[in-house]
Amino acid sequence: GNITFSESDSPYFPAEVFIDNHLQHGCLDSCAKKNPCLYNGRCINHYTHASCDCFGTNHEDQICFSADP
Repeated sequence: GNITFSESDSPYFPAEVFIDNHLQHGCLDSCAKKNPCLYNGRCINHYTHASCDCFGTNHEDQICFSADP
């Protein structure tokens, strides 16, 4: 969801996060069960699927499998 801020003279305080608030059926954490990324690639959750960020792993392709040439 979106977080908006407005100007106020009130003191700042940490926002509470409710992970199940307004969760819609079908919104799943595609990275929670199993990280599909190899070699410490970072799993990116798109809710309907996952992708991998292979930056810094010296690997590439969809799951960070292929070694960089």
